[in-house]
Parts: sequence; C-alpha cells; structure tokens
Amino acid sequence: MSSVTVSDRLAPLVGGMVRAAETDIGRGIVAGHDEDYEVSAAGETGTIVRMREGKLSLVDVSEGQPGFCAYTRVIFDPSAVPQIVEGTLTPAEAADNGGMLMRSRLYGGGQFMGLLRLAQKLDLLQG
Repeated sequence: MSSVTVSDRLAPLVGGMVRAAETDIGRGIVAGHDEDYEVSAAGETGTIVRMREGKLSLVDVSEGQPGFCAYTRVIFDPSAVPQIVEGTLTPAEAADNGGMLMRSRLYGGGQFMGLLRLAQKLDLLQG
C-alpha cells in the first residue's frame, strides 16, 4: 500500500485484510461494491479501508473523502482486537458482543466482515 498511518493496534487487522484482498476469494469480496470503511479502535485515529472498482486501498482519515452513502464506520473495542488476531473471537462474535461496532449508511458492512473473516480463516492477521 502507500505510506498510510495505521495504529499499531489495528495494523494486524488491516494488514491481514490487505493480504486477504489479494486472494481469489478476497478479490471477489472487494469487487462486490464500492465502499469506504473508516476503521479505528476506541480513542485512536482511524484509517480508511477503501474498496473501489474492485481494488482495496488505504487512505489516511485526514486525507480521505468518504463516499456519502457507501460509507461505514467500524470501531473496535481495544480488548477485542487481540482476540480477533489470535482467532479466539470471530468478527461476527465481536459484532454481537460490542467488541466491534459498525455504523453503516448503505450496505451494512458485510463486505468488511467477509474480508476480515477471510483474513482470519487464512491466518493472515499476524503478518
């Protein structure tokens, strides 16, 4: 990717999603529709994970202009991140128990959840 700042806490998640997007299944997920995901841990500056025209890119929040409707804010509870990275908590479980909150304007965040789950299944979250 480029020189986008990703917090140390979120780097394994975002990096795993970038690697998952390079797989055949990941390319299919990213090609689903165009959407921006502002990803952060509570109390930290986030990063925009942008899926446009079948490609994933990272954009600094300070530089990004998220799409008006195709935009989801994803906020992780800091305690949930290592559990997701270790594989002891799935993204769906994190969403169910408040470890990951998604505020969506249009699509509901399924694309983000699918790519994060793929990264977890392929053991890509730890680098």
